[in-house]
Amino acid sequence: MIRIQSPRNRISWPPDGRAVLVSLTPHGRKLTDQCTAEISCRITTLTDHLTPTQRTQLTRLATALVRRAGADGAGGQGPVVAGAAG
Repeated sequence: MIRIQSPRNRISWPPDGRAVLVSLTPHGRKLTDQCTAEISCRITTLTDHLTPTQRTQLTRLATALVRRAGADGAGGQGPVVAGAAG
């Protein structure tokens, strides 16, 4: 099954009917590129006042946070509050 109007394609995986392959359509890729450009612009505006050293530090810290969220499966689960019981 392929959804043409969707920003993604969803195709049943023949060897296993339970699995699906998902990929971006050209429209989905365009949306992703537009969002990436918008986020980049906003980050640039927010960090304009920082020195190059501060920007580098922020980039390293943000990268570590994103990698940790992906490794822990915490992505999309909302903010994590230090010291909060969970």
